[in-house]
Amino acid sequence: MNVTITPVLNDAYKSLTYVVSVAGSQDVLVIDPGEQVERLATVLDTFGWQPQFIVLTHEHLDHIMGTNALKLKYRGASLVCSATCAGNIVDDRMNLSFFTATPYESVPADVAITDEEYLNWHLPVMCKPFGGHSRGGMLIAMDGRLFAGDQFIKGMPTLTALPGGSKDDLAECLTWVQHRFPPETLILPGHGEPFTVADLTHEVTC
Repeated sequence: MNVTITPVLNDAYKSLTYVVSVAGSQDVLVIDPGEQVERLATVLDTFGWQPQFIVLTHEHLDHIMGTNALKLKYRGASLVCSATCAGNIVDDRMNLSFFTATPYESVPADVAITDEEYLNWHLPVMCKPFGGHSRGGMLIAMDGRLFAGDQFIKGMPTLTALPGGSKDDLAECLTWVQHRFPPETLILPGHGEPFTVADLTHEVTC
């Protein structure tokens, strides 16, 4: 199946939103919608794409600030995240937006993932909750790609100092990824450039 990944840069925090599409279908996945909703909507509408799932890698504001607008514009989309993330996105203190000039509370999640689960899309989409960078983190894997949010970022140690971060959880996640995925698996982070599972021992400091 021909899968295309279209990144959309959000200006405020340089976070990345990803649109995942497959040839011959208008139903897409949107991963981590940031504040540049108009930019994202332009991409979606240009190709006639309809979000079937809006999936969050974690609860921090720079990865969720487009949820409300997307859910309003694309009524059929389901918001998916880990169960912990679902509790945090609706609380501006837990998603850290309270400490900025633009506090934000997301609409509630439609699907709260508690363990390794798969979304019913065109191809298997694995969702696996993991702590580390945040308590509500979740890895998303499909078609040889791993969407990691801020759990793994190229050339940077993972930040675990924010509320809910855990070095122990990060170490567990790192070990699981290295055993579960081939070295050539492409990691698409929440900020910066893609890299591979083979690079993880050099990119992550637990």
